[in-house]
Amino acid sequence: MQKSKEWVRWRTFIKPATCFECFIRNSKIFSYEELARIGEPKLHENCGCRLVVVSPEGVAGLLNI
Repeated sequence: MQKSKEWVRWRTFIKPATCFECFIRNSKIFSYEELARIGEPKLHENCGCRLVVVSPEGVAGLLNI
């Protein structure tokens, strides 16, 4: 991951119909630059995903930056 001032955690509402793409992104932290590249929640019809903003300070310890 690259340095960014804006970070979000991908949250997926897990249910039997959850697709693989949403399932593997659940709880991962992304920069806004990464989201622009891979696509944001509402990847498809009936998508139950959302983004939760994470502070840079909270991410710094996880990413060692």
